[in-house]
Amino acid sequence: MLYRRSILDAVGPFDPTARASADYELNVRIARLQPIGCHHHVMLEYRRHGDNMSADVGEMLRSAVSVRLRQRRFVVGNPEAHRAWKEGIETVRADFGERLIDQVKRDLRAGHRARAAKSILYLSRYYPGGLMRTLAANVRSPASA
Repeated sequence: MLYRRSILDAVGPFDPTARASADYELNVRIARLQPIGCHHHVMLEYRRHGDNMSADVGEMLRSAVSVRLRQRRFVVGNPEAHRAWKEGIETVRADFGERLIDQVKRDLRAGHRARAAKSILYLSRYYPGGLMRTLAANVRSPASA
């Protein structure tokens, strides 16, 4: 992303508490002050490797949900914005949450119990509905787990 210096001066720097969602959080602050648009052309490619922050699915779930929850005060009193805000939260919960559930299953099969336990804690806090559905489905049919 490229930003004019005046925009960054107006909204401030990356929020370090947003961690893996710092770019999203910054873009939301910018969008509150300036009109934004999309030209639908690829401008960059994202290189993935084992050291990417996005490789930590639990942290991605935590940061994506937390940053979006902090936006609530900006949608109060606007039913359309409130619906979009809730939909955004549910979208990232389902996306990262389902990936984390798959990772927990792989970790348990591979005997990585400590990593699975840490991931289950993330799920219980940030995607409890998905965790409960998965547990309920596996209680009914343990062979599919």
